Amino acid sequence: MNTLRDLDLKGKRVLLRAGFDVPLKDGKIKDTERIESVIPTIEYLRKLDCKIIIIAHQGRPKGEVNNGLSQQPVADSLAELMDIDVDFIDDCIGKAIEEYVQTMERGDVVLLENLRFHKEEKANDVNFAKELAALADVYINDAFCNSHRDHASMTGVPKLLSNGIGLHFEKELKAIDAITEEFQHPFVVIAGGAKTETKVPMIKQFLKRADHIVLGGVVGNTFQLAEGFDIGESKADEDLIETAQEILLIADHPSTATVHIPQDVIVASEAKEDAVALDLPVEDIELDMQIYDIGRLTREEYADYIRHAKTIIWNGPVGVTSYSPFAGGTIAIAKAVVEATNNGAQSLLGGGDTLGFLQQHGINENDFTHVSTGGGAMLQYLSGGGLVALDALK
Repeated sequence: MNTLRDLDLKGKRVLLRAGFDVPLKDGKIKDTERIESVIPTIEYLRKLDCKIIIIAHQGRPKGEVNNGLSQQPVADSLAELMDIDVDFIDDCIGKAIEEYVQTMERGDVVLLENLRFHKEEKANDVNFAKELAALADVYINDAFCNSHRDHASMTGVPKLLSNGIGLHFEKELKAIDAITEEFQHPFVVIAGGAKTETKVPMIKQFLKRADHIVLGGVVGNTFQLAEGFDIGESKADEDLIETAQEILLIADHPSTATVHIPQDVIVASEAKEDAVALDLPVEDIELDMQIYDIGRLTREEYADYIRHAKTIIWNGPVGVTSYSPFAGGTIAIAKAVVEATNNGAQSLLGGGDTLGFLQQHGINENDFTHVSTGGGAMLQYLSGGGLVALDALK
């Protein structure tokens, strides 16, 4: 595929696909990291006198206009971060936009409205892609975090224009490849979070490469069920129990990674700040108890593997970190990863919940080798399944 440096961009109209799906609350942006990540690409394009037309999506508006998911706050934030004028247009296709683009001066930047206000975006509609492509001469994808989505702006448009990846996308690929292709042992994979389905391909991919795979969150609960434990009323992906059993069976072989499930857990009747939480062995869970974190013994065990690791991949918290009684396990994991990284280990983190946890607890992302802006995209890439947006660019 091409990068920015491979293309003749001088004075061109560039359609820049950005990953601006950021957390919003009451019209306020809670985290600007994904906005900041695309700034180097915008600056590069402005130096080449390009006219920059940015397209992105926000949330899941289901093909309908939703003012609460407008890209207007993103345009304002980008303008403030870069200290430049960033225009905003309240749609992403149509005659008004075509006329606006014709009036753009070199170096101008405009952000169009949420792509997903049109159902044709997720449907990868050819005509919708053609309308977007008609706005520009060149297409640049700098939305690594969305690169596993087969949507019009990700896979349809690049088939119609000269194309390449942006600086952030390139940085993500190089960082992930450097860690996963030249990894050192001991190699530890940490898989947590609320979706077992997205973690299974990654776990399978590293069964014969990693030394330890440690589990928590709903992923851990699902594997506990697979081992035959009663987990009370805890959330688990019961449709994946058989898959988890197959993985555990493979992991019994001495040439594969050891898969660790929590031996003790923090339980309560519900997740809340003033919950009465108990640390219990897994075999003692019963009735309406619900697992919300890994227990102290498990924290010590996991942290010991991590501290001695030379390569670490982490996706997903191991507890319900939005409440302090259940954040201790993930804090212990984070501290161990930071310690290992300071001692020379390569650490790769990803996933929206993981990043949200770091920000919530004031943990500096610079303490890790690489923190990816992509959750699902990183998992897809790590699992060896490829990325449809990359395939569209080749």
